[in-house]
Amino acid sequence: MTEVLTLLSANLDFMGAENYNRTCKQIGSFLMSSKPTFIALQEIGTISKNDGLKDKDLITELELNGYEAITHTNSKKPVNSRLFYDSNVVKFVKNILPIYETGFVNRQSGAIFKTQNDNKTVAVFSLHFPLYGKFPKEKEEMWDTYIQFASEASKTYDHVILAGDFNESLINKTDLSHKITEMNRYMVDASEKLPTWKNKKLDHVFITKNTEIEAYSTLDNKFSDHKALQVAFVV
Repeated sequence: MTEVLTLLSANLDFMGAENYNRTCKQIGSFLMSSKPTFIALQEIGTISKNDGLKDKDLITELELNGYEAITHTNSKKPVNSRLFYDSNVVKFVKNILPIYETGFVNRQSGAIFKTQNDNKTVAVFSLHFPLYGKFPKEKEEMWDTYIQFASEASKTYDHVILAGDFNESLINKTDLSHKITEMNRYMVDASEKLPTWKNKKLDHVFITKNTEIEAYSTLDNKFSDHKALQVAFVV
């Protein structure tokens, strides 16, 4: 029996590039409005610079509405990724440790789940890759590590999703945009070729090629300078 699962990925810009006049309750309502199975967040953690948002308050808001958070270690700066899931739809199996171990462990939040009906394995990561201008060597290594993971993932899991802010774009190309093309050898970029940050498409949802993508949308929001991404897929 097939099931349709959904994932919403959003960079929340807790760095506070602008004063959004936002609250955790408002952000939570936006994230949960379509009741996604998985919520993958980036640039969340500690306290935002301008409006004082606290990541623990947003986590509490999501948990009060039926979402469970994957255990995760934050950095001191709000550049972390976080992953949540609806336990009424999928069963949590275990965390996946950060794959790129040299640094940025706080930017890699992953777990393995089982579908309720057919017990299929779904591995999901929320990722926030660093900027090439600040960490060129590490950024390339991190890309290569996840491309290698993608090349072998379908042998281990029924479905794999790598979602988040990769800070790389084929639209108005960035320094490592060719890494997106390399990733596409093993996974499908479910998100359409539309900008997600200004005139670049920095945010992506990569899904294993055997997974049927049912729908995709880019969501405008008043909480971040990034558009959110939503994908429905069949398992």
